[in-house]
Order: sequence, then C-alpha cells, then structure tokens
Amino acid sequence: MLSSKTGSNNIPWKILSIEAILVVLSVLLALGLNSWREGRAHQDLAQRVLQTVVDETIENCHTVQELLPYHRSVFALESEYEGLGEVFIRNDAWPSAQSTGASHHLEYEVAVIIGSIHALQNQHQRLVEAGIAAVYNAASSLDPRLERFEQAIRDDRTDWLAGPHPMMLADLIRIQSNLLEEYERLFNLIEELYGDAIVISGSCLN
Repeated sequence: MLSSKTGSNNIPWKILSIEAILVVLSVLLALGLNSWREGRAHQDLAQRVLQTVVDETIENCHTVQELLPYHRSVFALESEYEGLGEVFIRNDAWPSAQSTGASHHLEYEVAVIIGSIHALQNQHQRLVEAGIAAVYNAASSLDPRLERFEQAIRDDRTDWLAGPHPMMLADLIRIQSNLLEEYERLFNLIEELYGDAIVISGSCLN
C-alpha cells in the first residue's frame, strides 16, 4: 500500500494536464482554421457565381428595357407590328449556381429574388416560344402548292400576319414589367449586402 501511494504521488499530473489542454487547443485551432478556409472558399465561389448571375441579369435587363416600350406601343395600337423583336433572353446562370451548390452559400434574400427572376424569365421564354410556334403553325397550314401570301389572301387568312394575339402581348408586357422591378430589387440588395465585391457597372436601371 505504501509503495502504491508513493508511485501515484510521483505522476506529474500538472504537466499531463497542461499537455492535454494544449492538445485539445491544437485540435480546436486546426478545426477552426479548416472551417474558416472552407467558409472562405464557399464565399469566393458564391461571389463568382453571383457575379455571373449579375452579368446575365444586366444583359437581360437591357433587352427587356428595349422591348417593353415597343410591345406597349403595339398593344395600344400606337405602332405597327414589326415582329416580336429580339425577345430571347439568357437564363442559364441560376441553374449553374444550383448545380455547383453555390446557391446554398448566397444570402437568403438574394437567392429568393434570383429564383423569382429565373421563374419569370422561364415564363417569358415559354410565352415567346408559344407565340412563334403559333405563327409557324398558321403558316404551315397554308396550301404548300401555292405561294404563301396568295393562298392567305384567297382564304382571307391574314390574321396570322397581323401580329401576336393581344393576350400574348398583354402577358409579355406584364412579365417584362415584373422583370424590370425584380432586376432593380436584385441590384439594390446586392449593393447593400456585397458592396464593391460584386460589380454592377452598366446596369440598365442606373
């Protein structure tokens, strides 16, 4: 009993405790550093993807801003219909952000607005494609053995040449107006949250 007690008294508990604390602190420091690096990498990825979204949005904003007055004028019968114009807008940046996982690292409010913009742009594209398909279907239904315009005149079917259906124009105008509002919301929020980290130069709303 005496020798056992003496042996336990010789164990350097203070030194062992200090060493244990140092090991724990080293592990925690390594974990914290690794977490910081991962967070920084995620932030950099999110900002790169967000810049791509912003660049695409600015381009689309210019397109929509040019189209909207023309479509409003045609709808109000103030201008002659001269085609839908260059109505196709890009809509690839947000799906890319989702596929890379970068969308998970964006501020929630920003992700919500971008998702709304993506949905509106999808509606815009589907509407335009439906309008173009309607024109082609009307044209293809004409007798192919005769000239297209001659057959249309004979059958008194010039309606498909007169322009898109008013309801289609009304929907396009509504979607384009909503897009411009959402674009402005996105630009303002990004400037507020990201400052100079995201470049919004050349914005059509400035």
